[in-house]
Amino acid sequence: MARLLNPGAEINGLIVEEHLYTGRDALSYRARSGQKTLFLKQYKSPSVMSPWYAGYQNHQRELSARLRAHAGPWVAPLDLFEAMPNAPALFQVFPFFEPCLDLERRLAQPPQNDDPQKRLMLARRLTSAVTALHKRGIIHADLKPANILLPWDDASREKARLLLVDFDFSLLCDIRPPWHGHQGCLGSPLYYSPEHIRGETPRPESDIYACGLILLELLDGAHPYRFFDGTEYAKAMLGFTARIPALSAFANREADIRPLQKALHECLSPAPERRPRLDELSEMLEALWNAQRQKPQPARSAATAPPAGPCLTLAGEEQGVLHVRIQSAIGRPLLERFGPDARYAGRRQFTLRPTPEGWLIEPDPSAPNDTLINNERLHAPRILHEGDIIGIGRQSKGLFFLPMHVHLQSA
Repeated sequence: MARLLNPGAEINGLIVEEHLYTGRDALSYRARSGQKTLFLKQYKSPSVMSPWYAGYQNHQRELSARLRAHAGPWVAPLDLFEAMPNAPALFQVFPFFEPCLDLERRLAQPPQNDDPQKRLMLARRLTSAVTALHKRGIIHADLKPANILLPWDDASREKARLLLVDFDFSLLCDIRPPWHGHQGCLGSPLYYSPEHIRGETPRPESDIYACGLILLELLDGAHPYRFFDGTEYAKAMLGFTARIPALSAFANREADIRPLQKALHECLSPAPERRPRLDELSEMLEALWNAQRQKPQPARSAATAPPAGPCLTLAGEEQGVLHVRIQSAIGRPLLERFGPDARYAGRRQFTLRPTPEGWLIEPDPSAPNDTLINNERLHAPRILHEGDIIGIGRQSKGLFFLPMHVHLQSA
């Protein structure tokens, strides 16, 4: 079993500075080599005892060579080595990006600070990145917002780039993976393709499925199968219950969006052969981009900015405080300060909005679990009162997590 490296530990000439997080298959660190900051990954799986351990090294070397052969919108490994902090383990070294945001956190930002045109730009760059990956004979097989980085661009002063990361269990189209026959292909809940669910080997169309889910989050505002329970997710996605997306932020030119609406819906078809090609999606997104750029944009004035109002404070029972003064979409990233039970929240769980009558709380329909007020499910917007307790859970099952006490005070 991989042993956690402490700050100051030296491994293959690298100095570990900080343990960042522990994932399903690896431990991740910030490390340093001279004046250079690097991202270091220590693998738990495969372990040296795995029958496909040596094959995995060869697989990763070939994968890395293809990623490095042509500069593309991805983060390619810089080095792969074996070291023995306590037992032989594989390590990979990557460039470190700071400051950096991943798409998961980008999607959770308050909607009033969002710009549909910027989301459309990210959608175009995502399809372009996955297209470039497939041209290298690589299937990502674990596309999700958390595996898409948006590094800060010093030249433009905004997060203008989009980079794919985490190729630990990506596939090569022309080579059978070394774990074949030992374990199934891995992915992430809520972004599994039907091929993952059916126990089949992912194919390029599997990436198109996951890409479709992410595009709908970017352009339609919600994941179509936002279920907390994996069984519900599998049933819904194999039953193709997703609605045709409204794309309401882009509906000013209905003729422009109708083909895109249909194509995004068909990305989620359980039948891989029915999903659109990436070049078709790219053409439609480009057409929408050009149409939107030609549309006159209304000037934003101070009168349209959200006014500052009285302060609302949410205080956790054990930890965490959140002060809110303007309309805010509250989801998992902001709720993590209140404790690990924030994992039960959606990226957007509820919205807090100041009104003349007081602070209003409104549940988000995309949330996987209930927003609860004083142990009762919040079905519709309501005014908050001093002492109310907001939580996440399931009223039908008597589950109440992450209690947050409401405190109101004047501006």
